[in-house]
Amino acid sequence: MRLKPHELRCRLFISFTGEEGLDYGGLSREWFFKLSTELLNPMYCLFEYAGGNNYALQINPASSVNPEHLEYFR
Repeated sequence: MRLKPHELRCRLFISFTGEEGLDYGGLSREWFFKLSTELLNPMYCLFEYAGGNNYALQINPASSVNPEHLEYFR
């Protein structure tokens, strides 16, 4: 999926299947929370902390343990 820069700046509307609700920020917040939780899930070995005393992340060199790891970075 390729989008033009102006398309990326458009407002994002979120809806969950089987749930009714208007997105006044709550659904978007929940969606981004779920997305980031899954993306940073240690079980995927995609990212690791860059240092001991900070919360910066870097790509995990061991990410290749997952055979489809490169697809996750697309």
